[in-house]
Parts: sequence; structure tokens; C-alpha cells
Amino acid sequence: MTLSTNLALAIITKTKTYGVFSMVRIEFLGPIQKASIELEASSLRDVANQLHHDKEVREWLETAAVAVNDTLVASLDTPLKAGDKVSLLPPVCGG
Repeated sequence: MTLSTNLALAIITKTKTYGVFSMVRIEFLGPIQKASIELEASSLRDVANQLHHDKEVREWLETAAVAVNDTLVASLDTPLKAGDKVSLLPPVCGG
């Protein structure tokens, strides 16, 4: 299962992760064109659940790749700690 599929499933089931919440920075790259934000989260699942409420971002959650501190990840259970940077990388087309 891809991370984008996992993000979609987390949004549908609205699963809640219990853990220590830390402030993390969310960066939106490419055509998403949204300013970076900070959220409290203990895992990528928490980030996905919170971003689901943002109309500008919601459409990208199913297709975007995700990196934590510039390393691609494939699990919503990826833990996050204070100061981590989560990047949403939408698919792009070249010409």
C-alpha cells in the first residue's frame, strides 16, 4: 500500500493516534501553492487527519508523496518529533 493510499484510508477512517504531540512544520511543494504551517502531531497519521479539514490541501492528500526531514516515507505510522519537517510533494508533469 502506498503512503497516498494510506493517507486516504486514514482520512476515511479518521483513525486517531495517541502519543506525545510535538510541533512539526508542514511544507507544501509545487502546485499546492500554500504557505508552510505548523501543527501538533505525533505521527503522519495525525498530520493527515488534520490536513483533511483544509480544502486547499485535501485534494492533494491521495496523490502526494510525503517526506519527513527530506527523506521519503511510506507509512502513516512514521513517528514525528519536535522540529520535524513534513513535505507534501505532489506529482508533477514535465514537458
